Amino acid sequence: MCCQPWESLVKSTAMKFIKANLPRRKFLQYLAAIAPAAWLAKAQALTANDSGDVTSTARQLAAGRKMPMLQTWADETSALVVVMGPKGLTFDSQNNAGLTVQLMRADDLGSQFTLYRLQVTGLSPTAYSQIGVYNQNRLVDVRSLKGLDMTQASPNLAVASCANFRKTEGQEYIYPRFHEAKTDAIFFIGDIVYSNSRVGSVFKTPEEPSSALARYVETWRTVDLYQMEPLVPTLAMWDDHDYGQNNGDATNPYRDQMKAIFRSFYPMPEVHERLSYGPGVSFRLRAFGIDFHFLDDRSFLVNQVTQWGEQQEDWFFKDYLASSNPAWIMNGVQFVQYAPVGESVQRGGLPSLQRLRNVIKANMKPVVFVTGDVHYSQIQYLSKEYFGLNTYELTSSAIHSSSVGEWLRRSQEVGQLFYYGESNFFIVKPRIEAKAMQLEVSCATATGIYPTVSAPLRIET
Repeated sequence: MCCQPWESLVKSTAMKFIKANLPRRKFLQYLAAIAPAAWLAKAQALTANDSGDVTSTARQLAAGRKMPMLQTWADETSALVVVMGPKGLTFDSQNNAGLTVQLMRADDLGSQFTLYRLQVTGLSPTAYSQIGVYNQNRLVDVRSLKGLDMTQASPNLAVASCANFRKTEGQEYIYPRFHEAKTDAIFFIGDIVYSNSRVGSVFKTPEEPSSALARYVETWRTVDLYQMEPLVPTLAMWDDHDYGQNNGDATNPYRDQMKAIFRSFYPMPEVHERLSYGPGVSFRLRAFGIDFHFLDDRSFLVNQVTQWGEQQEDWFFKDYLASSNPAWIMNGVQFVQYAPVGESVQRGGLPSLQRLRNVIKANMKPVVFVTGDVHYSQIQYLSKEYFGLNTYELTSSAIHSSSVGEWLRRSQEVGQLFYYGESNFFIVKPRIEAKAMQLEVSCATATGIYPTVSAPLRIET
């Protein structure tokens, strides 16, 4: 769609102001003279203070960026929404008398930004509502959201990992696939933020929380996940990069601080009947007739001893054994080692994998393993020798980061039924049957959404 004449003029002039390095005051005076109030308000909202320079504001205007925002938790009638913006923002419903928007907390990020957590109630799972963002009583953004019907029989669930803010080339082609696929919810299973430095990645040193926080902020500023309209419920767990340490483990001295940062950006309800919380950032969601286990593979990792730690294993195993629901077990790193390089539970936490095998064999129900981390996606068949039933490991990686190309493609003879080595994520459509779980898996790429295998995967006992 072509820009309106004033919009084209503002964008082109914004770039001129960047090159001339003119002050914010002059830029706002210019906008006030030529642009609608919404654009002037957006410029004010995106600028730190009256003395700040115009560069950040102008760049975001020139790119047409919205206020960074994410819908995290949602049920049928309520949601949590996180907004990153300047101090003093207020929020309200738009043209919906039954919608309530409550500010739960506002965290000063120590820069020009504040992180706002909103509780939205009065939602419908079938129709969108709008919330408005105001700066100094001026409307600067409007976003749409709805509730999530957790009783539906066959939802469209996106599984994604590895959103590197340093490698966003082509993201404008990948993020629209969430809406194209009519995604009901996104499961982001690790590395939603790359919070460690390049040097730290090489030497595997823990990132100090202050610099890690700065990269969380930069991620929200630059990654299109936070620009989506309408919003899509997004549940997140971490892996090593959002944990702040490449290949990080239980020795990370900033573990507690990093958890606080992570959950401030990706919060969950304190209590909900569909949720059970374990140690670290782990939790279980019960929805769509399935138990979704999100495991923390970093906070308690002791190499060659345990992947998840004794307390997390106790919580997870008890929860798993107490339910007859089919299950997704989601982890940052892969469960099985398929390549000579890289992490896996088999390589780093083999005793935990052996205990998991025993638990699964003790409660024979349909179960699938879902992972990320490795910067390629695959569907791997696992024969009953692994876990006592024929099942699969679905690996979805990376939505945008470095890509491995064809390097780790293997043959179907060794069980690799599908492989893709460029930017992508999976869309999984489950269907529950008597003693069986069927999964229709598609791969969303920069060029489109494609089937992965010729028929839905079937897991039965």
